[in-house]
Amino acid sequence: EGYRMGDKIVYLLKGLLFSSLITGLLLLLIALLMYKAGLSESVASPMVVGAYILAAMIGGLYFAKHAQSRRFLWGMLFGVAFYAIYLLIAACYGTLLSMGIGELASMLAFSVVAGMAGGMVSGGGQKAQI
Repeated sequence: EGYRMGDKIVYLLKGLLFSSLITGLLLLLIALLMYKAGLSESVASPMVVGAYILAAMIGGLYFAKHAQSRRFLWGMLFGVAFYAIYLLIAACYGTLLSMGIGELASMLAFSVVAGMAGGMVSGGGQKAQI
């Protein structure tokens, strides 16, 4: 009696929306710190990566929470979807082509591992099939 594919997609989209909101709020906070507190770019840059990691982890937790088993895999899947959104936004802003392969690979690794970590900590509570 698992969820239909449509239900899985809805949970994925809700997780991506929630993660996007978290990312936006954290980036806004970082920008505010840069403006008001004179935070340098060298300090803000790791904070931006941390914001992406936290958002991917929370989204992976949400998405995998609805899985009965292999939650870490569902979290990883969320991380891949989160990375795809990251690439899409970078392409829309014209920054994708200026990114190095190292930065792209790092963001992929961060997104997938953070999503997986979210999936791993999503255990417990009521379990529903996905």
